[in-house]
Amino acid sequence: MILYDENDNLIELQELKNVATDSFVNDASPVTVTIVDADGGEVLAATAMAYVAASDGKYRATIQDTLAFTVGLQYTAQIAATGDGLQFYAEEPLTVVARTAVQ
Repeated sequence: MILYDENDNLIELQELKNVATDSFVNDASPVTVTIVDADGGEVLAATAMAYVAASDGKYRATIQDTLAFTVGLQYTAQIAATGDGLQFYAEEPLTVVARTAVQ
């Protein structure tokens, strides 16, 4: 996933689902995203991801433009959720780039 430096960015978890029941989990709590650098240092503490109304298991968080990233470095989004009696955890690689007028 690409993050644009000095811009607000959205991070989404899509289609959170209980595969045993084949149903979307629309009421998970908490759902959080933490961003760490390549050394595992925390860049963004656990931040709540809100359920997107009328979606199928979609949760979203806004990463503010004031978060200090370094263009070109790799980061990781760690997404965790508890819902439907189950635990969910995933990691998504992030790359920070400078936004240009044509992007």
